[in-house]
Amino acid sequence: MDTAGAIARALERAYRQGFAAAQAEAPAPPKAVAGAAESLEWALIPPRPRTAFWSLCLFALGRDDGPEGAAHLVPATTARGTPGWQLVVPGQPSTDKPIGEKTILPLLRLGLLEIADGAPARLLISVRGKATWRHFLQRGGQFPEDLTDI
Repeated sequence: MDTAGAIARALERAYRQGFAAAQAEAPAPPKAVAGAAESLEWALIPPRPRTAFWSLCLFALGRDDGPEGAAHLVPATTARGTPGWQLVVPGQPSTDKPIGEKTILPLLRLGLLEIADGAPARLLISVRGKATWRHFLQRGGQFPEDLTDI
């Protein structure tokens, strides 16, 4: 009996099924985040999503206390043909490339982005995301050099 071979084949089959399922999954609406109005420590955002969030906040909220822009994300396809999200800034032509869905999903899970009411195919910066951005700016806001206030 080839027990080791059977185990190896079962692991390979499970990996292929899991990989296929992960590729087919649509983003689920984020679960309610405890303390959603509280800011999240900037360094706790994973690196790639942090970079994307910085860009989103810069265009949507800006660095000063001026009025918030109407920037938002809409579904798009990346250059590699994978699902992604495109930043839309009203009044400006779209020059940025789409952000991969796997970069955006952690921001949804952390409660920094939320699905817009009445427009399920549109993401906005959440209350928690705005508070996190303001807290980041108060501490210096020089990304990527100033991740913490140590």
